[in-house]
Amino acid sequence: MSDYTLRVLNPSSDREMDTIVTFSMMTLWESRPELRMDPARMPDFDFASTAKLYKAGAKNPNQRYLIALDADANIVGHSIVGLRTGEGEDRYGYFWSRYVLPNHRRKGLAGRFMSAALKWFNDKGVKRAEVHVHHSNSALRSLFEKNNFNIIDRRTNRWEYVVMSRDLT
Repeated sequence: MSDYTLRVLNPSSDREMDTIVTFSMMTLWESRPELRMDPARMPDFDFASTAKLYKAGAKNPNQRYLIALDADANIVGHSIVGLRTGEGEDRYGYFWSRYVLPNHRRKGLAGRFMSAALKWFNDKGVKRAEVHVHHSNSALRSLFEKNNFNIIDRRTNRWEYVVMSRDLT
């Protein structure tokens, strides 16, 4: 396995922020076939809208932005997680966005991002974690299944996806 460093994103760094915005858009392009036609035509999907959302989120103590750096300090992946509150329930951990460049996949980064997120959720005292995975993204679904997440719902709103959850207690 190659050496990688995981660290919290520096929200003041335009390079770091621009990279994760690009990665976030790439993961949607890669994992949601319905966006492959013309993602720029999707409302609130353009770079500026996504960057604005992420810049605000990076300042929120209930969100955590991690980046992975290779040995040359190039950003090769990111993970964004946060805390949410559901109707009538306590806060829960939510996996928002994650991406690893193709030539850095299958080297343990996704697992390291997962472990870091679960630790952060535990530190925040949440009892459950959730993720929404596009129905066609079998690789991501498999990663969460290997980490004891179970499908609890299938939704067909704007996108078709499964809701996966894991008890953290």
